[in-house]
Amino acid sequence: MSVVRIDRGETGAAREVLAEALTGRHRFPGRRCPAMLLDAVVRCALAEGRSLREAAVLHAATAAIWPGGAESLLFAFRAVVDRREESRAALRNALGAEALAAAEAEGAALTPVEAMERAARHCAAETL
Repeated sequence: MSVVRIDRGETGAAREVLAEALTGRHRFPGRRCPAMLLDAVVRCALAEGRSLREAAVLHAATAAIWPGGAESLLFAFRAVVDRREESRAALRNALGAEALAAAEAEGAALTPVEAMERAARHCAAETL
């Protein structure tokens, strides 16, 4: 639901859906759903043009959820891989290579639980 809202330009509504999903009211089996939620948070931040460093941290944290990297488990979902690549390119353009590398190092150090909690706070913030 959040991805559809992002694509429609309804980022405030998308953040509400994401915040609700990330607060733990819903349980998602496996690792795919949490990582896809993080990707949606990143896309929402990019669509709004705000909190891009935090988005870069969360983008990198997805790899902590999917050992071997998100793309290793998403080979069958080319559209998801393409969106992740587009997000990273947009983050690099916005932040620069050095700032992106620092944010990625920070994100890579997060545990999956830390990443989900951080994403929930990120979505709930009025100043996303």
